[in-house]
Amino acid sequence: MGGVFAILTFYASQSLHRDALDRVLHAPISFFDTTPLGRIMNRFSKDVDTIDNVIGDACRMFIGTLVQIIGAVVLISVVQPWFLLAVAIVLLAYYWIAMYYRASAREVKRIDAVLRSSLYAHFGEAIGGISTIHAYQVSSQFKRENERRMDLENSQPEVAIVEARLPRITSAISRIIIMRWC
Repeated sequence: MGGVFAILTFYASQSLHRDALDRVLHAPISFFDTTPLGRIMNRFSKDVDTIDNVIGDACRMFIGTLVQIIGAVVLISVVQPWFLLAVAIVLLAYYWIAMYYRASAREVKRIDAVLRSSLYAHFGEAIGGISTIHAYQVSSQFKRENERRMDLENSQPEVAIVEARLPRITSAISRIIIMRWC
């Protein structure tokens, strides 16, 4: 199953990269005037990396886990039909929590993308104007600003780690409820 997902991920990544590159190359000049360079670079670095390395594994694990859960629910339901009631309640709770979690996860990803785009744009502008920066002797100012932006970008994973605990906590609570009830 891993090989199939690797091939599918390769073709999906290749297709999405080709389409994105085609759209950027054929974009009007106004697009480049209004879109920061860091955001464009972010799309071709972090987003393509996510498709290449994260999506395929996540889909493979999701399908494998889903098959295991369905098998376990069917086997337990044959022996204990009341278990289906507990499953229905847990599914409703999961749905409600997922709606809350999805909104917060989307916001965390958006903030991460904004911070990364800002860092890339600042770095790209500094490289483009390196001779002017040296001529006016403000390289230490640009270095401090770049360090500040890197610190902001590096603080974002801490927020994502804290935010990722919510599904783990709800999973543990639902397991406790099911074990006590059944």
